[in-house]
Amino acid sequence: MSSPVDMPCTLQRGAGAPIAAATIELRETGMRLTSRRPLAVDETVSFDLPVRDAHICGRARVVCQERPDVYALRFDRLSQPMAQCLHDFVCELAARD
Repeated sequence: MSSPVDMPCTLQRGAGAPIAAATIELRETGMRLTSRRPLAVDETVSFDLPVRDAHICGRARVVCQERPDVYALRFDRLSQPMAQCLHDFVCELAARD
């Protein structure tokens, strides 16, 4: 199940400044997003996705670059509380469609 959603997302590499991004699509296994700063395929980043009054945080791997500023990321081993929060949010978005 996936849902289109435009919301801010912050990415962080092992070193350097945070990367401001915005989601295009969100699903339980990953997300598509836009970023003005380039990302590398197979790069792993930390992400922070503000949802309601909480934050879904974890690690994700860049699986492909769809356009110069659009990337697909796959979530890596989200903790159970983060996975549940993400599941609930994606289901809520899908119910709106």
